[in-house]
Amino acid sequence: MKFNRLFSAQGLSPWVVCVALVGLAPSAWSEEASPPDSKPVEEPTHSALNAPLFYEILLGEMEAQNGQASNGFSLLLDAARRSNDPRLFARALSIALEAHSGESALQAATQWQAAEPKSREANLKLLQVLLALNRVPETKAPLEREIALAPAAFKIGVLTNIPSLYANVSNKKEAAELVEKVLKPLTNEPTLSMSAWLSIARMQAMANEPDKALKSIQAAAKSNPDHDLPVLLAFDLMHPKAPEIEQWAQAQTQLRSKAFLHLAYARALAEAQRLTSAELQAQAAVKKDPQLADAWLLLGVLQTQENASLQAEQSLTTYLSLVKEKTKEKTKEKTEEKAETADALERGMTQAYLALAQLAEKRQDFKMAEKWMAQIKRPHDLLAVQSRRASLMAAQGQLEAGLALLQAVPDNSPDDARGKLIAQVQLLRDHNQSARAMDLLAKASALNPDDADLLYEQAMLAEKLGLFDKMESLLRVVMTKQPNNPSAFNALGYSLADRGIRLAEARDLIQKALTLAPNDPFITDSLGWLEFKAGRLALAAQWLKQAFKDKEDPEIAAHLGEVLWQQGDQVQAKTVWQRGLSVSPKNEALQNTLSRLGVKF
Repeated sequence: MKFNRLFSAQGLSPWVVCVALVGLAPSAWSEEASPPDSKPVEEPTHSALNAPLFYEILLGEMEAQNGQASNGFSLLLDAARRSNDPRLFARALSIALEAHSGESALQAATQWQAAEPKSREANLKLLQVLLALNRVPETKAPLEREIALAPAAFKIGVLTNIPSLYANVSNKKEAAELVEKVLKPLTNEPTLSMSAWLSIARMQAMANEPDKALKSIQAAAKSNPDHDLPVLLAFDLMHPKAPEIEQWAQAQTQLRSKAFLHLAYARALAEAQRLTSAELQAQAAVKKDPQLADAWLLLGVLQTQENASLQAEQSLTTYLSLVKEKTKEKTKEKTEEKAETADALERGMTQAYLALAQLAEKRQDFKMAEKWMAQIKRPHDLLAVQSRRASLMAAQGQLEAGLALLQAVPDNSPDDARGKLIAQVQLLRDHNQSARAMDLLAKASALNPDDADLLYEQAMLAEKLGLFDKMESLLRVVMTKQPNNPSAFNALGYSLADRGIRLAEARDLIQKALTLAPNDPFITDSLGWLEFKAGRLALAAQWLKQAFKDKEDPEIAAHLGEVLWQQGDQVQAKTVWQRGLSVSPKNEALQNTLSRLGVKF
């Protein structure tokens, strides 16, 4: 029993315990007398784990467990070399990784691969370590071996996974060129050609080379003309700097005329904040296939945002009726895949119920809103449900009770706690409690000084409170932390333009934001408002009409209407304002504009 206590006390790995007890049998233990009538037994096969090797493993494990990772690693790697046991190589590699020793990890992975040249596991570990160390040029041979060693049935999966392997390297262009060089020969193999081209395209997109990515996508489509994956990838890679990718994918969607391609296009447009265009594509999807539930959900959410209440309710209830049938089907089979699909359906249903509750709240039907929320069963959606309930309570004069409801939501992780905070801030802001909301954010920022999103939210509240110097200093910090965040540049540029100060600087900031997000209607609105403040009415109207076309937002309506009013087109100005009021009758910016200009409806 001494050995058992030793293993338990030292916390040795289960594998070491196993091989120690099974593989090592000192001669003194095996020389017990046999019963007189016993038959001779065959001589056992001897294990490679002799006594010196065993004690080296034992000592290595003890060193590793006692915080001497370097010693433990050296002993176990030496044992691995002498035994050629893959489990020992894997253990040595594990110790190096736990100690964050990149060079030791590379040493273990290299020697493991050399000892087992036909092992996919050893080769993949070497490839992963090289990528973690950012040694991209050295990954060529391991990448080629990973493809060569994969069974035929798994090669497509291996090719598809390559961009994920290289996702975190610093020199994306170098990685894209290497992967293209490795995969180019496979583009001549009929069964692998499309997958190879698509992985090349993804790598080129990661390297910010959209023109090359489009050519690779087109090559993939040419290699398998009947397959839709190239079109779906094109939508996935849609980028403002590469409109030709979208043009090609849009043409393919029209040519193939398939509902799920219209849905993919709608999702890409929605992600790019081109909501009007996204809604048109979602409508095309449900027209092609009325049974495509996800298209109804997206259409309903878009219609909710556009305040098309009746249409949104119809779309969302259609979605729910479709997925409830699917949910019934999924409950009959309890495989892991079916469980994942059922969970995805539940997430979609939650989104639909929340949107329906929002619609009911807008028309002051609080009882119906609560009825919709009562349908949500997923525990993960508790915060979203309670946020909507808190909003309902505040709308009925119970703001403090709503805040208490949010504060009572359990926060089992930092993300949960952050979500609770944002929900409380949003509730306070929506009910004109900006000072309290800002105090809450300031406390959270003090605890999370690197959270740029919290700083941005603070800046927006500072602007609302007229603390412009505070707002600017916060936004400058956000710009430093997130130099590719268009919202920060746009917010400061708009604020300067709205106050009619430092217009040249405001233009630079807004142009920077527009470069980062060319299709964002709110940034286009900022540029139009800047031109108005600079006295260029025609150019202002041009930008604002484009912004309002992309999104009929009440604040954009306020700006466009005022420019039209100043141009003398009062009829058209009133039409734009009325459309803005139909979206949000109580919008502060729009109401202030109408009051200032003395316009009544």
